[in-house]
Amino acid sequence: MCKGFDQTDTSCVPLQLPLPPCPPPVDLKVLRADEVREAAEVLAHSFRDYPIWAYIQPRDQLRTRLLAWVLKRYIRALLTKSGRKRGYAFAVKETPSEQLLGVVLLWRPSIAGLGSRELQPWQVVRQGLLALPFRFGAGVTHRLLRADSGEEKQKELLSKSLGAYWYLDYMAVESGSQCRGLGSRALSICIRQAQAEWDRPVLVNTCSEAARSFYLRNGFSEVGEQPVVIGGSHHWWMAFPAHNSALSHDVPVKLALQRASLTGVGII
Repeated sequence: MCKGFDQTDTSCVPLQLPLPPCPPPVDLKVLRADEVREAAEVLAHSFRDYPIWAYIQPRDQLRTRLLAWVLKRYIRALLTKSGRKRGYAFAVKETPSEQLLGVVLLWRPSIAGLGSRELQPWQVVRQGLLALPFRFGAGVTHRLLRADSGEEKQKELLSKSLGAYWYLDYMAVESGSQCRGLGSRALSICIRQAQAEWDRPVLVNTCSEAARSFYLRNGFSEVGEQPVVIGGSHHWWMAFPAHNSALSHDVPVKLALQRASLTGVGII
């Protein structure tokens, strides 16, 4: 047995294993208006194979286009003056290059319960979402609304035990930057920034086994009955606890939340 490394002993040569690439330093910054299209495309390519989106749009060749179209308007709504009061659209950026590596869409806690995440009717009109059935068909629109309604009902049920919570709606790292630890790093920063503003649980749901494992590895715990069937696919609901809860995690000092400037950011 080799008890220690001896350079004169050729039978005890250490394995030269390649080291995994170190993730670049990243930060979360509020998306700019000129980054909306790129951000929507990052999310669209990341979520196009998710079962719930395959249910909404069964045709592979049209699914990415649908996702990009919907999410572009979704992000724009979050960047409006009223939208910034309801949530955040963050860019995951490498520092100091400012290269966009990922996207996070996060909704603020609301004690209003059901409907806290939904766009207001005037926002639906302003962002052009009323054109959805004309561009992609009544069937796609019906399935999208049905899936969204199923998620909202489950959130209402969970609010009875969780109270007010942050809702992590979408998070993705662009394909060329995956498998480098960026997702875990971005998630950690997102949680710290959110709970620095308001120390409430962070809720997420996914219909992907891989994403489920990712969140469980990063401190989330499953809540409620598992799994929940929405749109014919299994969804797992998980929450990262607030610091004042019995399940609180020992985390470093919280970061100050980087707020959007009311001038020069987003679409007013």
